[in-house]
Amino acid sequence: MVDTFVAYLRAVRHSSPATVGAYRREVERFLRSAGTDDPRAVDVATVRRYVASLVRDGLGPRSVNRAMSAVRAFYRFLRRYDADMPDPTAGLRGLRADSRLPIFLFEDEAAAVVEAPADGLQATDGPPADDLATACDAALLEFLYATGCRVAEVAALRLDDVVLETRTARVTGKGGKQRMVYLNESAARSLQAYLRRRFAALPDSRSEPAVFLNRRGRALSDRGMRRVVARYRPYAGKPVSPHTFRHSFATHLLNGGADIRTVQELLGHASLSTTQVYTHTSVERLRDVYAVAHPHAGRGRTGAAT
Repeated sequence: MVDTFVAYLRAVRHSSPATVGAYRREVERFLRSAGTDDPRAVDVATVRRYVASLVRDGLGPRSVNRAMSAVRAFYRFLRRYDADMPDPTAGLRGLRADSRLPIFLFEDEAAAVVEAPADGLQATDGPPADDLATACDAALLEFLYATGCRVAEVAALRLDDVVLETRTARVTGKGGKQRMVYLNESAARSLQAYLRRRFAALPDSRSEPAVFLNRRGRALSDRGMRRVVARYRPYAGKPVSPHTFRHSFATHLLNGGADIRTVQELLGHASLSTTQVYTHTSVERLRDVYAVAHPHAGRGRTGAAT
């Protein structure tokens, strides 16, 4: 049944390989813990004991909830094709998790990371292969920050998806949904410079559809992209991942006055509530809004309160 569920995730839900793998692991772990291969043999008490065991193993509320979301999806799938299938996860509430703001880069930090490989490229006197790798790093960082794309979306990006003349790119997000993202001038210029170097150094790479390549001339995987980003962590002075750029993209747009529904579309969020986590903002931004909006904020008062 697990194999059929995995096939459903791929073919019907169009889930990403990472999601499919994670759901398979969680469902298999759950059934092993229950001591059965038959989902019908699992009752509510078994599910509760499993949740308790995850907590005892040291998993936090978010990790437990992620594990149980896979098990819930598994039973929803089974009931979709067999209405008589009992669902022991029905009514089970998730664990309360502390609200946690996403880590993002301030504008100067983002600029420092994005500009780091470009500065190295101008100063390098190394072999062409090093030039190409650095140009790829520069284009990748620029693309992540300019578009706010998920790393899996960038890894799946193809040359035909990018139109440099209009500074646009078509990406495929969760559930196979496509959307248009936009490149700023700096990102478009960096991507164009990288592709020019790529085709000059590796003429045969024109037959490789992926935009970003590794040093062997093959498509750069999402794991490889994470390694690239991690190399430039010292320039930010804090943890940096491809998703950090996504958080930064959304935060900076909202702080700059962008409409939240526009940001939702650009991020490819199905629900507005997912985007609302980015409505946190800096103290400076709050002060600016307060100073402009409050009728007495800019007025001095005679006398002192006692």
